[in-house]
Amino acid sequence: MAVKGSRVPQRAASAGHDDERVLVAGCVRGEEQALRCFFRTYRPTVQRVLHYTVAQTGELDDLVQETFVQAFRSLPRFRGESRVSTWLYRITVRVALQHLRRASSRSNADISLDDPDSRLSLADPGRSPEQDLLGREQTRRVRAVLDHIAPAKRVVLVMRDLEGLSGEEVARILDIPAATVRTRLYHARRELHDLAAADPLLGGEGRGA
Repeated sequence: MAVKGSRVPQRAASAGHDDERVLVAGCVRGEEQALRCFFRTYRPTVQRVLHYTVAQTGELDDLVQETFVQAFRSLPRFRGESRVSTWLYRITVRVALQHLRRASSRSNADISLDDPDSRLSLADPGRSPEQDLLGREQTRRVRAVLDHIAPAKRVVLVMRDLEGLSGEEVARILDIPAATVRTRLYHARRELHDLAAADPLLGGEGRGA
């Protein structure tokens, strides 16, 4: 089973380095319009990554806010050596892992059935209400399955298979060797496949019964 999704929102993906520099410069100057544009452009990606890497989705909004607070504080030090999206991925992953470490001593909260953003759902807008409900249930179960994969491997899986980043990009974002990315991804995919195999809705043993 592979986790699939879109990458950076189209506005960010299509923006050139010059556009990014203008946007960053406006944010650094504290221009309200630039700050709002930055948030609107990158929020779906930040939210999606946090949504699939952090178990306690009830705290998702707080973590999104924390990510952007850290990002805005760090923007004056951004030198444009990478894309803004790559730089922001790094901050998002750091926030997610910090949160998971803080929560490691607590019991995992139940995954909410409420999708915080329709773009996170596996549902297709053209489907019937019944199909849409099925897509949302699949999304919920994927999140539940991912919760059983160790955070270090889960992050790699989300970045590669959900965000569609290359192994080299993931290695730069996480500051680990590319070989480590490949190893973690291999084991994460195996674990995801084995866990999903036990779930009829995700293509497991009960399908067709």
